[in-house]
Amino acid sequence: MAAPFIQGSEVGKDGLCWWRRLKVFLLIQSDYFGGASVTILVYGLLPASLAAWSLLRGQGFQYIVGAKPS
Repeated sequence: MAAPFIQGSEVGKDGLCWWRRLKVFLLIQSDYFGGASVTILVYGLLPASLAAWSLLRGQGFQYIVGAKPS
C-alpha cells in the first residue's frame, strides 16, 4: 500500500481511476522530456559544437596516446 502523501498515490482497493492514471502518466512523461532536453543540450550539443568550432577555426586535431607501460 502506498503512502497517501506521495504524489500520484491512491488509497483504496480499486487503485487509480483513468483520470488519475492519465495524470500520473503525464507527470512521468514531463519528467522524461524535461530531463532529456537538458541532458541532450549539455552532454551532446555543446561539446560537439565546441569541437566543430575549434576544427573550423583551424586549430586542428591532435590524437595523443599515453605511453605504454613497460
